Amino acid sequence: MGLFVICNMEFLAKRSEMWKRIQESVEEVEALDGALTVKCKMHGKEQLITCGEDFDTKCREGGCDDPCNTRLNCGHMCPKPCHVEDMDHLVMKCLKPCAQTCPAEEKHPCKKRCYQDCGMCKINVLKFLPCGHTKMDHCYLEADKVLCVESCTKTLRCSHRCDQLCGAPCTLQCQVIVKKQLSNCGHTVSMKCCDDPDKFKCQEIVPKKWTICGHTVDVACYINVLRTSCPNPCNTALHGCEHLCQGTCGSCRNGRLHIRCEKKCKKVLICGHECESNCSNSCPPCQKLCQTACAHSQCGKKSFQKRSRRNRRKNGSKENDKDPTSGRVCGDPCPPCAEKCLNKCWHRSCTKKCSDPCNVEPCNERCQKLLSCNPKRKPKNKKNTKANGTEGIYVINTFEFN
Repeated sequence: MGLFVICNMEFLAKRSEMWKRIQESVEEVEALDGALTVKCKMHGKEQLITCGEDFDTKCREGGCDDPCNTRLNCGHMCPKPCHVEDMDHLVMKCLKPCAQTCPAEEKHPCKKRCYQDCGMCKINVLKFLPCGHTKMDHCYLEADKVLCVESCTKTLRCSHRCDQLCGAPCTLQCQVIVKKQLSNCGHTVSMKCCDDPDKFKCQEIVPKKWTICGHTVDVACYINVLRTSCPNPCNTALHGCEHLCQGTCGSCRNGRLHIRCEKKCKKVLICGHECESNCSNSCPPCQKLCQTACAHSQCGKKSFQKRSRRNRRKNGSKENDKDPTSGRVCGDPCPPCAEKCLNKCWHRSCTKKCSDPCNVEPCNERCQKLLSCNPKRKPKNKKNTKANGTEGIYVINTFEFN
């Protein structure tokens, strides 16, 4: 064991007292020399190292400057200079071209580096396939593993030619368009050879009839119209209003249940007005002005109409049929007339109010009035009292009889 110091002793001794003393000590024991002798363990070669650059040129890999020349497992010689690391060459990779060939008859050389795995030979060669066709494919493939890309020449059970590739399985669904006669309707249609005629939907347009209503429609042959609604207009006169039904035959359940009538009712209500609601609705109370009247007043007469339009705008008043001063509608109850009944003649007179039932019977006495054509008629006083209104109110005139 020893300590080797490689340095410029003259340079260090001039600049440091410590190195000057070290120089004197090593010179006394003759331990100072101008070169270092190194010996290669592989080749036994000795070399003198006199400067730092000698390590890079004479023993770059820790050995000597001779080539390694060790034979690798691949058969090539080690291209590196003498080295002390990886002396068994387990890590080093040979970068020379691979010398192996493929196992086929052609013996194609490997195109990879020596250290790489050769793998499968992928050079294209002519393959003679079992089907009789030829194809260019990778060298490593067996002929029976190569997929033939020629058209298949086999004939299917239907006598049509297979449309697949030779190397693919023959199709089970022939796509050739043929004409077949359908068993359920007798029509001849175009379809794929593989289609079942019993399951094919015939698209031939034919007239079909609904057995309930008797209407016909042109539809595709496969459609069962009994499972669909008839689109023809119903046009049945509805019971109760005699309007024509606006629905279709199917929406009205073939006349068994009609849709709601949306026309105006137009029925004459008990008040004499026409109903303005839809025919299918129950008649609501009449909203027109009441026409009920007696000799004294009319229920629905609008008393406020005498006011000027300017005053109504100024006061901001609005017409309201429910207001007692604006006239009542037919649907509202009429207020009873509190005036004296005018049902009277020469022989009897009702003593009740106008709105109450009369307490007198119809007069059976002979009428004392003279017609205008009677020469005996001499009017003395043309004072007429007229009562216009409902039944039971009479017009009374006063005459002078001779």
